[in-house]
Amino acid sequence: MRVVSITFLNDLEDIFDIFDYNLDVAVKLEDGREYVVVVATQKNLLTLMNNEKSDFLFPGDLMIIVRKLTKEAVEEAIQVHAQDDGYYLKLYAAYFDTKTLNVLKDRKITILSILKLKYCKKS
Repeated sequence: MRVVSITFLNDLEDIFDIFDYNLDVAVKLEDGREYVVVVATQKNLLTLMNNEKSDFLFPGDLMIIVRKLTKEAVEEAIQVHAQDDGYYLKLYAAYFDTKTLNVLKDRKITILSILKLKYCKKS
């Protein structure tokens, strides 16, 4: 999917350490869909865990990870995430409740069971 615009919601010049920071970025695609994604550096992930006194990132902390927060690195990462009809941008912006996730899991189990039965009958 072609990216129409990428808007940094923080001023890049205000970033103290481009290797340890995260920021919000608005992305508009050619089909009119718009997303706000968090772009973070790998070092910032450790900083976030240290700040929370945790050994992991909490669920829901979906981020696009870059080595450094420069205009070029962020734009390149977003372009890649917009490929395949914006699949990964949709993933970052998706909200699934538990009921929906359980239905999807049950469908997968059912499909795998049918395939297994079908395969076993051919053998």
